[in-house]
Amino acid sequence: MVVARRMPPDASCLCGAGARLSHNKDKAAKTSMSAPKWFIAGCLVSGGVFIAVPQGVREESALAVEVAAAAPAPAPANAPDRVSGLPDFTRLIERVGPSVVNITTRSLVRHAPGIAERHFDVYRELMGEATQRTVTGLGSGFVLGHDGYILTNAHVVEGVDEVYVRLTGSKRELKAKIVGMDAATDIALLKVSARGLRAAPVGSSRRLRVGDWVAAIGSPFGFDNTITAGIISAKERNLPSGSPTRFLQSDVAINPGSSGGPLVNLSGEVVGINSKIYTRTGGYMGVSFAIPIETALEVSKQLRSRGSIARGFLGIEAQPVSEVLAASFNLDPARGALVTAVRSQSPASRAGIRAGDIVLGYGGKSIEEPSDLMREVSDTAPGTRTDVELWRRNALLHAAIIVDSASEWASAHSGVVAGAAKRTIGLVLTEVAPGERDARKFSCGLLVERADDMARPGTLQSGDVIVAVSDAPFRTRAEFDRLVEARAGQPVALLVLRSGRSQYVALESEAL
Repeated sequence: MVVARRMPPDASCLCGAGARLSHNKDKAAKTSMSAPKWFIAGCLVSGGVFIAVPQGVREESALAVEVAAAAPAPAPANAPDRVSGLPDFTRLIERVGPSVVNITTRSLVRHAPGIAERHFDVYRELMGEATQRTVTGLGSGFVLGHDGYILTNAHVVEGVDEVYVRLTGSKRELKAKIVGMDAATDIALLKVSARGLRAAPVGSSRRLRVGDWVAAIGSPFGFDNTITAGIISAKERNLPSGSPTRFLQSDVAINPGSSGGPLVNLSGEVVGINSKIYTRTGGYMGVSFAIPIETALEVSKQLRSRGSIARGFLGIEAQPVSEVLAASFNLDPARGALVTAVRSQSPASRAGIRAGDIVLGYGGKSIEEPSDLMREVSDTAPGTRTDVELWRRNALLHAAIIVDSASEWASAHSGVVAGAAKRTIGLVLTEVAPGERDARKFSCGLLVERADDMARPGTLQSGDVIVAVSDAPFRTRAEFDRLVEARAGQPVALLVLRSGRSQYVALESEAL
């Protein structure tokens, strides 16, 4: 007989790099460790949440199960033989488990006393002293080398004051030093003063096939050295977070506290680092993401040698090329990264790249999507001279560009080069005042007052400012009309400013 009791969960969905447990430092001795309050941190994406989850939930909310001995039900006469050939995870945990570590982080947060606190600490209130909270987080990691280096996620240790590592089978915590971290790939390298540690065997994520068995080992909700299993659901998955990483997707159960732990193949080799889940409930929903081990190792080498990552920078914004946009630029097939904006005095600007160009190749590699370009540029060492293949006005061009360092470019230096507005069919347009043009750095702009049905959904919107037709800015409304008329019978690509950003939209000719 099975009797189950479920208590209501105490979990909240917050937006941040890592989840924390908070309690007053002065009352820490009175806090019950058997019933901590854990929180999940994440960022909302398309109705769901991509979360990096180093926490758990209140102990009472777990499902309590009691199992009583019962006589087994008789097998049907036509029952098939037991399935053979299923993976044996026991050897896997024996090989990798000793290399997996439990990570605890602590931070002191100062804040002014509130109304309730004044009754308990009148002296501090009168003296103007701030009270303190201790914020605690949990995560996982694994031993990278016998000399004390440990890999985990950057979001597990970002912004904390202290990091402690507990080895498998040990109750002693070792204080860890953060050697370096890289938020773009979500990788952090730690170092503990210990020798003779058992390093985790490292494999290759490139050899994985969709459908291969894998297992995750970590500390979900603080239960250290927990193993869960599943299969590879997809490879080279791009996420909307802007990360240059192509993730491994699996259905392995990843829960709060699992972040930073290894994803392991059936040979007992680490092939990835568990990093994120996609959820609409705040918990596991069968979609988990891991950083390929090759990416993690490359980042860890740079962190170990200089403590940071040197990333390349071009200074452009780009969007995918749809079939309609490709037709408007006379490009077949539809591929590449369509440049929508170029930062002033950036490497791209100095090389003559402009809005309306379509990047088809970078450093000899084909570019199919903007994410391909972002990844290639990010991996390029600053100062490298490389070739960029462009599609501009029905012709292939090549531009030589010297890549800069991303760290030297802050958002405050952004500047848009190139641009993007009587009645055009389906649209009501008015010219933007000269003063507004100067402030927003375009020669002429047409404000979309109303986009009727003929300006199809998903293209122009009211409030857009048109600043160019294809890659051609215009100085007057009449010049805009001539550029549009020249595309009669063909799709028209318009560069627009929307919510402070540049992007191309495509209209069929009958919409104009």
